Amino acid sequence: MFIMVDGVDGTGKSTVVHTMADTLATSGKRVFHLKHFWTSQGKHIEPNDLHEYDVIVSAEPTYVSM
Repeated sequence: MFIMVDGVDGTGKSTVVHTMADTLATSGKRVFHLKHFWTSQGKHIEPNDLHEYDVIVSAEPTYVSM
């Protein structure tokens, strides 16, 4: 399943995404936050490292310098 949340600035997109991720985590799903990884590691994660997660939360921009 792929869910995209879009809207103009200030409409609560981040709140909706975080609430969905928190709800899924509370129900036992393994959630990976790409933005947290990007900002803490400064690089992209390897695709094989994502197999252990049920949910991947992404965002724009990627927060990684190319």
